[in-house]
Amino acid sequence: MRGYLRAGYPFLAVESHEEERVLEALAALGRELGRPVRPISVTAARRKDVEHDARTCLDAVSAHPDAAIFVLLDFHPFLGDPIVVRLVRDLRGRLEGRSQSLIFLSPHVELPVELETDFVVLEWPLPDAATLRALLEAEARAARVPLDAELAAASVRAVQGLTFASSRRAFRRALGEPDGLPSGNTEGLVAEKRRILKRTDLLELIDTPPALDAVGGLGALKAWLLEREAGFGEQARAFGLPSPKGLLLVGVQGCGKSLSAKAVARAWGLPLARLDFSALFTYGRSPEQSLRRVLRLAETLSPIVLWLDEIDKVFKSVGEDESGSEELQRLFAAFITWLQEKTAPAFVVATANAVDRLPPELLRKGRFDEIFFVDLPSLAERSDILGIHLRAHRRDPARYDLAELASSCEHMSGAELEQIVIGGLFRAFRDGRDLTMDDLRIVAKATVPLYRTYEDQIKALREWAKTRARRASTDHGLAELWAGQR
Repeated sequence: MRGYLRAGYPFLAVESHEEERVLEALAALGRELGRPVRPISVTAARRKDVEHDARTCLDAVSAHPDAAIFVLLDFHPFLGDPIVVRLVRDLRGRLEGRSQSLIFLSPHVELPVELETDFVVLEWPLPDAATLRALLEAEARAARVPLDAELAAASVRAVQGLTFASSRRAFRRALGEPDGLPSGNTEGLVAEKRRILKRTDLLELIDTPPALDAVGGLGALKAWLLEREAGFGEQARAFGLPSPKGLLLVGVQGCGKSLSAKAVARAWGLPLARLDFSALFTYGRSPEQSLRRVLRLAETLSPIVLWLDEIDKVFKSVGEDESGSEELQRLFAAFITWLQEKTAPAFVVATANAVDRLPPELLRKGRFDEIFFVDLPSLAERSDILGIHLRAHRRDPARYDLAELASSCEHMSGAELEQIVIGGLFRAFRDGRDLTMDDLRIVAKATVPLYRTYEDQIKALREWAKTRARRASTDHGLAELWAGQR
């Protein structure tokens, strides 16, 4: 902003919900540049009994003879009037000749085509960690609540991604509650952020992601994640390492891709947010604008794990002349550019089932740190997965012959193995007794694996993965599938 005003740009547009904070910053810039800031609004005009409309506001700008920075508040609804648009364009010469600048300030600015080349559109950044830390310390002093360094850091992380005003309200509420910050508890701050972010419908914070132990098998993937765990710290930067970019998990449906994506956040101790690409097309602005906004929010929340589920369904038509819309092409271009160039520690975990639908540009090195293929579980992994689900339902796996059961469940996915345990429990509950091995055998025998229906597609997926992805499993039984189909 400073550079544009110093250079004498006549027209700027600032997108922000934080009107007060932006005006304070502009006032400071105005003092530095010797140009007073003049906010103009509908309500101010009415309080002075001045007939108000957009043209009156612009006439006031035109009549002002001295250097100044004019800020038109929430002026965007008037830009549908062609007369108003023409009046704005007519101001250019006067503004430049008088060392004046005209700024549109509102939560959303959508310029008519006549003004697109005249205006520089800026999105005001959300408050950074240092700003939030200073705010927290000031509120804690006012509330006479002591803060140690660890609690202060956790509190700031808990509200990152909120506006300054929302953060202040959240801090005040937490500081005033006995079970809040006075007792060292930041859960209230996290809940407040979750409540506010829900209004966007674009980024969903996941409360309690599963632990990595809840994922059966996939030893190579787990080892890779543990190796990258320390990559977000300052020591890694000092060592010369970049922040980890992201991970693409492709493979068979129901084999743990989404579960693994969620478990990454728990394993690394980072917050987890899910980006719903479909919501970008229904949010009231262009999908590309919505994407840029939510990605900036993700960077503000960083370090964070950003989960993108089944991206093959979103980008399947990119590059197809008949069905790939220009809007989707632009959205895809903006996304892969961000993946390539982002420097903030926002780790992306994307999942996909149908790799033949993925544009080749997405798979290029540099977009993701690694691509892993998640296959159907091996015999040993099936036994492991069955044990995990039995424990999850308060049953001791040692009471059941999991080796026998796993052997009878060849070609079944992790999701299908879970349903065998659940189906067995339903049988036992119906008969008023505890789960037996026979219950599990009967349900397993009645289960038809998805593999039977999609065998050709799964084999094709394995063939694709041989030279394009790393195996997520270290199990030797799966190696045979990669050497040649059974």
